[in-house]
Amino acid sequence: VIANGNKPMLQLVDGKFWVNNHTHVIRGKNDLETKYLFYALKNTSIVPYITGAVQLKLTQANLNKIKIPYPDNSKTRTKIASILSAFDDKIELNNKINKTLEEMAQAIFKEWFIKNQKAKTKNQKLGDLVNITYGKGPASNELKKSGYPVYGANGIIGYCDSYSFSDRQIIIGCRGVVGNITLTLPKCTITHNSLVLTPLNNRKIFLYYLLKNQKLDAIAGGSAQPQITIRDLENFELAIPDEKIQDKFDSIVNIIEQKRLNNFYENQ
Repeated sequence: VIANGNKPMLQLVDGKFWVNNHTHVIRGKNDLETKYLFYALKNTSIVPYITGAVQLKLTQANLNKIKIPYPDNSKTRTKIASILSAFDDKIELNNKINKTLEEMAQAIFKEWFIKNQKAKTKNQKLGDLVNITYGKGPASNELKKSGYPVYGANGIIGYCDSYSFSDRQIIIGCRGVVGNITLTLPKCTITHNSLVLTPLNNRKIFLYYLLKNQKLDAIAGGSAQPQITIRDLENFELAIPDEKIQDKFDSIVNIIEQKRLNNFYENQ
């Protein structure tokens, strides 16, 4: 299906579904033929066929004009569709596994530090536990479609040719989407819309999950545009457990995080 709108979207849909009158439905002679059409369209620019100033649209007449690569031999088309759909199935499986792994890590944290509350804790200010700096990344018009990931306040916003950090970093959105916590990929760049937190004790995984269970957006200030400052974070108090249990948590969840990272790179 191709949905019209300000951002026309191509999607491969399986099973039973409804569509409205702003959507084109494209079918091949069988499932693999349909999948081939999807991959061919996905790798063909449809921008020249889109019309409209305020509301973008792709008319059926223009849709019929789009030229795609189409081998005459049906076996070739079937083979291409089979290989690409197998890759997509593996990527989807890895994404599901990664979601489950993160839920497992969250469950461990909550069981150890929230639900049972067996670990003895003491209140400490975040500023005593980490170094906090503003990110410094490229302007939005300098971003590219590939390369090293560039992080904004709400995750990856684009890519560039170089990176500022070789290791994974904990970042917190400080402008726009405030309070959002991300554990970045290695070899990345971070814009000024995020604050970078470097643990003084190097327990990065524990700190990441600890912060994931805080409501950091509550400390945001500013009226026109909400924001979190370095001082806001430095004064934020946390209940910190004994270092031994932090190390134990890190040793277990580091294995989970490494598996998630491996799955991500396999998808790439």
